[in-house]
Amino acid sequence: MTNALSLLGMLSLGLAWLVPTHFLPWMSWHSEVLAFFGVFTLAWCGWQKSRAGSSAGGIALPQAVIPFLLIAIIAFVQRLSGQIPFWGNVWTIWLYLGICIAGVTFGAAVLVPRHGHREVDGNLEPLTSFALILAIFGMIATAMSLAQVFSLWEHTGFIVQMADVRRPGGNTAQPNHLATIQVMAAASALYLSRKQKLTTFSLCILVGYLAAGIAITESRTGALSFIALLLWWSRLHLTSQDKAKRIQVAAALAALFVFMFVAWPHFLNIFLLTDEATINLTSSSRLIVWQQLLAALALHPWIGWGIGGVSKAHNAVASAYGVSSPFTYSHNLFLDLFLWVGIPASLALAIPCVVWLSRRLAEARKPRQWYAVAVFVPLVIHSMFEYPFAYGYLLAPAMVLFSLVAHESKIKPLVIVSSNVAACFLLAWSALMAISIKEYLEIGEEFTRARFQIARIGLSPPTTDDYPVVVLTQLAALAHAARWTPARPVTADQLGLLRSVALQYPWIATQYRYAIALALNGQNAEAERQFKVIRAHFGPVKFSAVRVAVRELADSQFPELAKLQLPD
Repeated sequence: MTNALSLLGMLSLGLAWLVPTHFLPWMSWHSEVLAFFGVFTLAWCGWQKSRAGSSAGGIALPQAVIPFLLIAIIAFVQRLSGQIPFWGNVWTIWLYLGICIAGVTFGAAVLVPRHGHREVDGNLEPLTSFALILAIFGMIATAMSLAQVFSLWEHTGFIVQMADVRRPGGNTAQPNHLATIQVMAAASALYLSRKQKLTTFSLCILVGYLAAGIAITESRTGALSFIALLLWWSRLHLTSQDKAKRIQVAAALAALFVFMFVAWPHFLNIFLLTDEATINLTSSSRLIVWQQLLAALALHPWIGWGIGGVSKAHNAVASAYGVSSPFTYSHNLFLDLFLWVGIPASLALAIPCVVWLSRRLAEARKPRQWYAVAVFVPLVIHSMFEYPFAYGYLLAPAMVLFSLVAHESKIKPLVIVSSNVAACFLLAWSALMAISIKEYLEIGEEFTRARFQIARIGLSPPTTDDYPVVVLTQLAALAHAARWTPARPVTADQLGLLRSVALQYPWIATQYRYAIALALNGQNAEAERQFKVIRAHFGPVKFSAVRVAVRELADSQFPELAKLQLPD
């Protein structure tokens, strides 16, 4: 029974990569549910196996959970101090930290033999099965991306239709996420080859296919991760003859990948009968926004802006710049950390983690440890340029596998907790997940109705006051704010709600409502600054529509809005 549940959990993690449903207010929620369910199932299986395999009935809590526990405590303190605006943010942070803690704590018990950590034929079947599942689902995701780029099966509901066919994202609808998934799948294929489940020829075909998928995403983070994977693969400790062969295969795959990555835009031009596609060598808006976020960090260098407060920090300085972009994360894990908790706490967290990880990399000699690192490193590389750690479907497989490194026998556990205490943690985490699912289904329906109401379609939706919201209070606030219409007077509670929502969700609609509310409340200077933020975030074309909307309100209902000095 336990083995069947473990397999169900692994399949759930793979299926999370293929979910085609993406709706506001939480675009990836349907994928996240599967990822959480997968870790939930594996954690309970791991708890049962750990309990049965321990003479004292205790659960070893690895040292790797320390940073996650500290972040959980910091989030709680920041909410008490007011840095984090909603308790729902804290609950959500704890849910994702639960993925990390549960995955790292219980993953090894599911993936390795009960009687120890020795490499024995047949005893690592769960790990081999997991690698096979990740490889297969990575191949399916690649096939979906090919269907997207060649406009196949356009009317099926099983494949997301991308707005831009040049850079497919599979069913994640995000090219960089797809590339990281493909690198994880390639790492799984390399591990299967090491376990003699694939021949060299079939390995080259499979990894070459995944490399082609990475190339068509044009993801530079994916390219960097794939090259790093091949370098890491050539590092496996083997006989000199086998190592030479492996280096040759790795070099051939790397050369093939570089060729495909460079040649793809030219092939796309031929296929689309255009000459617009070129190799992307720009930094998009990252470098511009990083400079702005460093300016925001200088305003609160010691305690930061609160976990998840990047958009709030950015709002404080964006009005001083002509060009910007609405970021909810900084697109760099270390900069995120600095902005969340300040420089001193960030260094206190980051330096020990980097040292600990460096030692684990140096000690990763066994195939299963190599595989764990091979899946974890792409997530780290991706986190230097985006925020994959905020997505459970990328975080969960890496954390479950990283438990194989965290539980290495040479590393003393942080503490041994009783199985009953561990069960209480899992029960609380499971209950939090269940409540959040129920609440999201209700809030999501209300949010959809609110959007219909704004478009004057259908009847007014019920409010979230009709049912209690305990966990996802930030989304309940977003739904409330979506129904707000300009009116006098603007109460302090309404203004506070609109402010918190606008600073957490830097969308043009939320920021517009907040700016209008400020103006109706007589705070013209701050309202004008918020309009400058909107202009910087969304550019002159979209802001022209905002300017027209403000003028219409001034002419029809609120003449005081005509006094606002709006940017061009």
